[in-house]
Amino acid sequence: MHRGMAFQKKHLYLNVLATAVSAAEKAGEIIRQVMSSGNLEIVLKGVNDPQTAADRSAQVTITSILSKRFPKLKIIAEEGDDIGKLDANIPDCIPSELVLKEKCPQNLTGLNEEDVMLIQGLPR
Repeated sequence: MHRGMAFQKKHLYLNVLATAVSAAEKAGEIIRQVMSSGNLEIVLKGVNDPQTAADRSAQVTITSILSKRFPKLKIIAEEGDDIGKLDANIPDCIPSELVLKEKCPQNLTGLNEEDVMLIQGLPR
């Protein structure tokens, strides 16, 4: 068990945040790969609302990592629930040590997974 998992019991908020930061870094790598390949696979979600393969892959990566580590966490994702299911083949990540070193705000120390909602991306 790595440090992040042991830390989770006492400060769930910081561990969710630290995992989200690391998952976003992994998603950023995927976005850079898709963008450099030039194969964006653009689809329109609505009028003037394009979605790329990078958007879809990044969302699946972030939601898969967080859902594996925090199965009761509520996640609202920008690209919607219909773009893909969770991918069990996406490897776990180590929560950001920089975030875990922070002091957890006192009013957030007693949170349970059911109390936390993560919004991935910015809904338009």
